[in-house]
Amino acid sequence: MTPNETYDALEQWHLLPATNFTWRPFTATAIYVDSPHAQRVYQLDWIEVNI
Repeated sequence: MTPNETYDALEQWHLLPATNFTWRPFTATAIYVDSPHAQRVYQLDWIEVNI
């Protein structure tokens, strides 16, 4: 997943901080999220299966 796809998925699943935060790409597949109370790196390993 690209960083933008990771952000979109986390946002859709309501997993991002509820407070103000900033984010930026961390690697090709992860994002860095900085909020007043925590700094986190999120990476989703997504296996796409086509049947």
